[in-house]
Amino acid sequence: MTENEHRFTAVQRCPHCGVEAPMEILGTHGRIRQAVHEREKSQSNRTGIVYELLLCPICEEATLRSHIGSVQQTDLESQTLYPAIEHPPAQIPDSFKPAYATVRAFRKMDPVAYGIMLGHLTAIRECNRKRRL
Repeated sequence: MTENEHRFTAVQRCPHCGVEAPMEILGTHGRIRQAVHEREKSQSNRTGIVYELLLCPICEEATLRSHIGSVQQTDLESQTLYPAIEHPPAQIPDSFKPAYATVRAFRKMDPVAYGIMLGHLTAIRECNRKRRL
């Protein structure tokens, strides 16, 4: 790979802005070691923890993830290390969690719109709570 070539992941969701797109792989680092079979004294699989730094093409925010395997394997289960995945507050009823996730997508794009929509979501929740009383 030359300096001007860019590598991309498969389509995945950006944890910053929520868009689904291929992410650019800015860098890969791994602590890979050879597994040696005692009986055969031969080296086989090269495994270890591999870290990848990805860049979202839309919001241009970085994501750090890790997986166990080799640098060449790209279809492995990965764990996002940064940004930390935020879960909805426990007070939000299950019926409001999809709306809350939609509102959170606006947090980085437009903080004012995020605040307004979160206020509306809170008002709707309060109205529903009062109706049940």
